[in-house]
Amino acid sequence: MASSYEPEKLGGQISPADPRYQELVRLALQRLRGGADRDDVVRLVAERGALTWPAAEQIVGDVERSHRRGIGASTRALGLLLAGTVVLGSLALVALFVGAALSTPPTLAPQSGSQNHAFGALLSFLGGVGMLCTALFDWDWFFASRKARRIVALLGRQGTRVFYGLLGCLLLGLSAYLARVG
Repeated sequence: MASSYEPEKLGGQISPADPRYQELVRLALQRLRGGADRDDVVRLVAERGALTWPAAEQIVGDVERSHRRGIGASTRALGLLLAGTVVLGSLALVALFVGAALSTPPTLAPQSGSQNHAFGALLSFLGGVGMLCTALFDWDWFFASRKARRIVALLGRQGTRVFYGLLGCLLLGLSAYLARVG
């Protein structure tokens, strides 16, 4: 593995010949492929290797440069999967809304509870689209929020994106059900 590591640049704390360096490279590569946040990986490398932040950042940067394709491939695949889910889910919901509108005869007086169902359908639709967009676009402002950080700590960044994508699909399904019932 070619590395641009320069011991004097890193304060001479660790050398590429050191087995610890190779262990830290493997750790960084594993975490980056798993979709972990770059700063979290740098922090982990700094802690495990007893390195300064710039030294750990240099190692993570070396890993990113030398394994660019392997790290980005998993992120692109997840992005494509989520994008396809959003498109197919949106088309299915449009079809359900149109079908519900065409199959319900128009009435002058609303049926009991139909306004509640329509409002619930609208809220769950907006929430579902929001969750799917969050998962698809990987918004840092959302994943850095206090409540989302707990889930990120539990599932990892990629796992959290999948979780929010599935939650979005569930909300969209609920929206379709409420639109059909109402």
